Amino acid sequence: MSAVSFDTLKFVKTLEASGIDEKQAEAIASAYRDASVDRDL
Repeated sequence: MSAVSFDTLKFVKTLEASGIDEKQAEAIASAYRDASVDRDL
């Protein structure tokens, strides 16, 4: 199984650029990262 790299900072910055505030963008990125890890279960 190969690991997929996920650039959390870039993801957060993209969300912020679309108008989402920093705290929400960080929470979305964290949830996405966690869901990506959990998909292997």
